[in-house]
Amino acid sequence: MMAGEEDRVETETLELVSILESEANRQNTQDNHVLAWQLRQQIQELIPSDINNLLKLVHLSVVLQTYTPEDLKELGLLDLLKDILVTKVDIRLLIEVSRAVLNYAPLYFSSVELIQLSAPYIKTAEEKQDFLNLIQWGVTEIGVGRRYYSIAIPLGEVGLALEPNYENLLFYLASFYQNLGDSDKGIKLAQQLYPLLKGIPDQVYGQTLLVRGFMSASGYWQEASDANDKSKELITILLAEEKNIEEHKLGALANSTFFLPYFTDQPRESRHFHNRMAEFCCLNLQRYHQPLITKFQELCNQRKIKDKSNIDGDRTLRIGYISHCLKAHSVGWLARWIFEHADLQKFEIHTYMACCDPVNNPLHE
Repeated sequence: MMAGEEDRVETETLELVSILESEANRQNTQDNHVLAWQLRQQIQELIPSDINNLLKLVHLSVVLQTYTPEDLKELGLLDLLKDILVTKVDIRLLIEVSRAVLNYAPLYFSSVELIQLSAPYIKTAEEKQDFLNLIQWGVTEIGVGRRYYSIAIPLGEVGLALEPNYENLLFYLASFYQNLGDSDKGIKLAQQLYPLLKGIPDQVYGQTLLVRGFMSASGYWQEASDANDKSKELITILLAEEKNIEEHKLGALANSTFFLPYFTDQPRESRHFHNRMAEFCCLNLQRYHQPLITKFQELCNQRKIKDKSNIDGDRTLRIGYISHCLKAHSVGWLARWIFEHADLQKFEIHTYMACCDPVNNPLHE
């Protein structure tokens, strides 16, 4: 083919792609996603390296629920993103597609790889904040909600590479590393986090995270003891001076007294702190969910009236057990016999498992 003919073919190809692009956008705005996807497939055949078209193709696959984790590799999208010096990409589109993929397929490493390869393209402060918000959402959903730490950790590390002092990511990753038994990394991140924390509530859960890390490792008894003393001091200030706590912090604070009995054999004092912290968190939680609490109280009152009207000698006694230790834990193993030997003719057993972890603790089942 002569040079002039090559130029003509290239020009005509670009004109055809422009027409297909316009029509694909029009069909997409009219929610004709199947037709839009087909048009973008034709664009891919003409220009396989058009990364923005590939991104839109992936996004349409998510919308149509036909997306598979292999799509990113099969389309060549991941390889194109690796060549940052050549690839020209629409950053807003890249973030939007990354969000869609992570939301649709959060438990696949290909979704994390897309985030990893997207990070170098982030330039402006606004792009950075949007990208960090996406990563934090993913870490919370995958690590906290589903307990897939092996996926949540590399995702969070992408965020820390962009913003090393991102408090929420430091807190989550320190916890995840500790949960996986990598205590040294968990301690390191907890130590990096604590100086960044300003308010007393934040310092309480930051100090608790340090205690937890030291206690899960070996050779840190003095550090653990010192951190526990500081934690007790901060808890005392919190209970005396703080009143209104943000809801998302209450979960971490509720567990802040957990390690107190490990250091001193003073059950009266430990129970005092446990009860005060539970009451403190409960009162704060009520401020956010008063309508739900009122509804629940009304239902309880109705049930009490019903139970009183149906009293007889054969009524089954309902017993409820609530614990975070109904898992691969000494308490969990011993408690099995309570359920094994319960007389189900006389007792109706209910279990409530706080911090349920069916992924890493199948004993919950």
